[in-house]
Amino acid sequence: MAQGNAVILLIENDRELSTLLSSALQFEGHAVVPVHCWEEKLPFFQFDAFDMIITDLAGSSRGCFESIENIREMAPETPIIAISTRGAMASGHLTRARAAKAQVDLHLDHPFTLEVLLDSIDQFLTHGRVGSAA
Repeated sequence: MAQGNAVILLIENDRELSTLLSSALQFEGHAVVPVHCWEEKLPFFQFDAFDMIITDLAGSSRGCFESIENIREMAPETPIIAISTRGAMASGHLTRARAAKAQVDLHLDHPFTLEVLLDSIDQFLTHGRVGSAA
């Protein structure tokens, strides 16, 4: 696992999962800015200041995908990893299609292993987004 030093925006409404992911990312050497819902503080962020954005899909609500599309416009080079909540799994194919339309770089379904997430982060931080100049 590569040594981390990225600044990561973590948007996760499940506070327990947010704490777990924040701790794991910090253990890997990353700085984490946790936000617990899409509406909380997001309008105030300069998204291109982050090296990566990890977000839950907040029940796959329409507003969530619109927010991701807006973030992508403001930060076209910033990798975005989206995590589907358990409630979104019933419509997994729809969630994946909407995530792809929103230009999410990686879509993970619950349950996923921490190792898969950390390896994915390392890949994006090392190689950048697919199709980017990094």
